[in-house]
Amino acid sequence: MKERIKNYFLSGLVFLVPLAVTVFLVIFIINKIGGLWKQIFATVPYLNSLPIIVINIIGLLVSFFLIVFIGFLGSHIVGRYIFSIPGRILKKTPIIKNIFNSAKELTETLFINKSSFSKVVIVEFLHPGQYTVAFLTSEHKWKINGEEAITVFIPTSPNPTGGFFAIIPANEAHETDLSVEEGLKLIVSSGMVFNRKGKINVINSRKTT
Repeated sequence: MKERIKNYFLSGLVFLVPLAVTVFLVIFIINKIGGLWKQIFATVPYLNSLPIIVINIIGLLVSFFLIVFIGFLGSHIVGRYIFSIPGRILKKTPIIKNIFNSAKELTETLFINKSSFSKVVIVEFLHPGQYTVAFLTSEHKWKINGEEAITVFIPTSPNPTGGFFAIIPANEAHETDLSVEEGLKLIVSSGMVFNRKGKINVINSRKTT
């Protein structure tokens, strides 16, 4: 009887915890990001009479479209120049520059630079028989001592902005069926947060193509 209750309790946790965490994060994001506009909306007729949750949702939507608009401006020369000014100032500010540079590198890796990664591969690292996740950085093939070689980036966990660049024999990289996004999640979470069901398949254990 005790064992059955224990199993029911664990099953309940498995069902409720992900649901509760998701709801909590959604509410947190709505309240924090949408709430930034609360003081401004308080001065707008009709908006200031709406329920707080509605105001926060509107604020979240405004934030989303504002970010898209900034991205649009930043894709043009004039906008890129204007938005680069605060960055140049922060890069020259003691202490703050370290925080800014780390945040910038992490953001670029997660949202931009991942497009420069071609495939997720598994390579030996540090010791024979010990493997880690790496990213194929180019389809360009090298020739070293008559053997085909490839370029890979081996990121460190949990911060994928740091790592090692290596040129290794092509037959030592084991290509997987992981997407770049899945590979980054695996690195950032140190393998603790990974939603894929089933096994990670090695497509070709001898050579990347």
